[in-house]
Amino acid sequence: MEMVNSHVMSRVLQTCLKFCGAEERASVYAQLRPHMLDMAQNIYSHHLVLKMLDQAAADEKSQLHKMIASLHGHVVAFLRHPVASAVVEHAYRLSNSIQKQELVTEFFSPEFGLFKGLVSKTPCRLVDLLAQEPPSKRRSVLEYMTSSLQPILEKGILDHSIIHRVLTEYLSIAGKSMAADLLQQISGSSLIRMIHTREGAKIGVTCVSRGSRKERKKIIKALKGNAAKVACDAYGCLVLIAILDIVDDTEMLNKFIVNELVSSIEQIAFDRHGRRIFLHLLSPQKANGISADALTPLEAGNCVSDEDNEENTESKEELVKASKKDPYVRRKELLTGSCLGEKLVDLCIEHAGYLLGGALGKDLIYEVAKGGHDGVLWHVVPAGICKLHQAIADIGANPRAADFDEEHIFEQYHASRTIRRLIIEPTMLPNNVTARSFARVLWDTTLKGNCMEWATGHSQKIVTAFQICDDKLVRKEAMKELKPLIDSGLLKNNGDLTEVSDRPIKKKNL
Repeated sequence: MEMVNSHVMSRVLQTCLKFCGAEERASVYAQLRPHMLDMAQNIYSHHLVLKMLDQAAADEKSQLHKMIASLHGHVVAFLRHPVASAVVEHAYRLSNSIQKQELVTEFFSPEFGLFKGLVSKTPCRLVDLLAQEPPSKRRSVLEYMTSSLQPILEKGILDHSIIHRVLTEYLSIAGKSMAADLLQQISGSSLIRMIHTREGAKIGVTCVSRGSRKERKKIIKALKGNAAKVACDAYGCLVLIAILDIVDDTEMLNKFIVNELVSSIEQIAFDRHGRRIFLHLLSPQKANGISADALTPLEAGNCVSDEDNEENTESKEELVKASKKDPYVRRKELLTGSCLGEKLVDLCIEHAGYLLGGALGKDLIYEVAKGGHDGVLWHVVPAGICKLHQAIADIGANPRAADFDEEHIFEQYHASRTIRRLIIEPTMLPNNVTARSFARVLWDTTLKGNCMEWATGHSQKIVTAFQICDDKLVRKEAMKELKPLIDSGLLKNNGDLTEVSDRPIKKKNL
């Protein structure tokens, strides 16, 4: 033990563990595992325990199971320890679903910890385990969890995913007042350290949804200086989306969050997670590339107790009233206040070719070029959208490269389909804005008189789109050139005018 508690010798043993053979490694495990609990609480030797866990996870699953089992009965105490908590967290991350549940159940009550094998043979949530229990039992579990969690919260040990899991379980059974006390305690800078995990994001969304105006303000101020980093996080971005969806004080949002997003707009727009922030502002009606798993924190974040139906009803009513401002007005103010809409358009103009051809960028340039859902961006920066339409058309007007080293934008898979969508998409113009449709700009700049050249390959989708484009005049003009290609069999006839209304360009009353 003197060796493992030494800074130098602990590192030597870690190296030996990494490079020794299977027999020697088994011998090291046999000698050190009985002392694992003491080692986990030492500032130097706990690094060796972490290495043992990693090595066991890679080569010796049986050793990993034994090491995790040795933590049983000490999980709550270790998570209050500044050093040992890292060991429990690492073991939790390496555990399978059943082992994770066994570690978490130690927060529920001594009975759960003692009879963990009898509780459930499959992973399930605490609210399900207590479904058949009397109210007194649920109160007992809740009180025990409160006493176990409070010292951890007071010490601020909130970075670990196992803590986030326990907190979500707590919120799933806690009454409104107890849940409010917890959310009030973690709102602010503590919450920012939690939203990098799935469960942490659930809690973050819950804090935003159920928190008071004061608590929301604390969360928003805590994001100052971290907004760009959070926006590019797989789960943190969902909390940002919730904030932008719910908080009515757009002046405060622009000051503390949107300004930072604008200053790092290129980094965020090109990030697979960060782009969701902008996509959601432009078109909140769509999933915007967010998978079902990624959406789970938003949908399941508001966990309330099922002990009192009346309490549940009140909580739901509060959530409905959490935001009073019209969503369209809020989005417009956010896109205008910090020049976010203008910067998004400028970004798309500057990187139009790259965004059109990319699997991630195509959605962003599409939403910007069409003006967002309900034409919100047309009201913010109409001249910029017209410039973007022309920029896309100018790229399309470039001739094919003679050596075919660089694929033309019309022949790129993602770009051809994005341009097709823009041709077909109705233009949602405000009453005070007059502009040509994207189909008109592209036709006049690029395709008029050149349809034969682009009638095969991926570019064919662009040409055929003019048969069903929303702009009646462009469609009529294009059909004169497309009809011979259709008659010759080079193009399919997708222009059944009975399926396309002869409506003019749409305008929205604002």
